[in-house]
Amino acid sequence: MQEKTFKRIAVIYAMDRERGYLENILTDVRVEKGTDQTFFKSFERGSLEGKAQVAMCQCGIGKINASITTFLMIQQFKPDIVINTGCAGGNVIKGIKPHNIVITSKAHFYDESDVGGESEFGKNLYYNCYPFAERIKKFSPTVSEKIKIGPTASGDRFIETLKDVASISGDILSNDFPIAFDMEFSGVSRICSAYSVPSLNTRIISDVPTGPDKDNHLKMYEDFWASKDNLYEKFLNELLHALI
Repeated sequence: MQEKTFKRIAVIYAMDRERGYLENILTDVRVEKGTDQTFFKSFERGSLEGKAQVAMCQCGIGKINASITTFLMIQQFKPDIVINTGCAGGNVIKGIKPHNIVITSKAHFYDESDVGGESEFGKNLYYNCYPFAERIKKFSPTVSEKIKIGPTASGDRFIETLKDVASISGDILSNDFPIAFDMEFSGVSRICSAYSVPSLNTRIISDVPTGPDKDNHLKMYEDFWASKDNLYEKFLNELLHALI
């Protein structure tokens, strides 16, 4: 069966320095005015080899910012798929290391509980992501060997210590326990699910909590940004081309 191709791709990232991974991928990039001048003032649109239009937007840190930006991006750009990208913390217990590349299989919020009720929005559901595993065969070996696929979780706090990891509900040894932690994607995925738009989360691991010391975690994060990871830029280039 022929793989689906995407002609309109939205890419959402939280921080300005995460945009650096996308700088050299698109051509004919221009800035367009957003429909909302509070959360969605502008976005960049460019061409991917003339085969797809790609819109890029910085949402700011956190699941609320990400959720609102995703909604406004869907309303204005009408993407075929939404990609959330950036850095994330890894789960060392699952064997994740700095500079690994994580692709989310399903996502949920690690700082929300199931409050029940009649509405799905009152439940902390898992949100399934676009099934991308088969397309990894298109990647170069230097990229594919760094890719890890599994569940991830989002919340509005850093996961800095092993105690923080242990505080997340669920069996830490189960296949459902997150392999990485970010602060945006579950918000992105929730909105995409509501509007029947496929979503995909890719992250470069910047740090992993390895013990009780938050200072060690912070140093690991700072060291990550001090060393530019060109492999992730190569990965995003190959990812976008695999979708068209």
